[in-house]
Amino acid sequence: MPARPIPQATAETEPFWQGARSGEVRLPKCLACGRLHHPPLARCPYCLGQKLEWITLSGRCRLRSWTTIHVASVPGVESPFTICEAELAEQNDLVLIGHLAGISDNELAVGREMKIGFTAGANGTAYPQIEPLPADASAS
Repeated sequence: MPARPIPQATAETEPFWQGARSGEVRLPKCLACGRLHHPPLARCPYCLGQKLEWITLSGRCRLRSWTTIHVASVPGVESPFTICEAELAEQNDLVLIGHLAGISDNELAVGREMKIGFTAGANGTAYPQIEPLPADASAS
């Protein structure tokens, strides 16, 4: 099987990938308007502010949608696999996308509380994945 592509970090995205390697969701927050954004950019896409602060988020999210891919379409990823779109708890219009992990797609429902996790890849990279919350965390 061919190797999975390795994301190429830029000056704007390197803090995100550093966080991913540590198992943390890190995103830039605009100091002018207070909004988070993804993908990371050099300035805020909402107000064009240039003063950004990288913060570590909880990783909690709500499932927005998903699709299961049944054909071999991503090198290094066996099919079938499910891609999820999840809204982050800190800002409900902010979406991250990742592979489904730790649960089957027939257990999914729109609005289900989940978490963003990361799976280790080649060359020290980490790929986002959407996982179920631990049993003790879903009640809080």
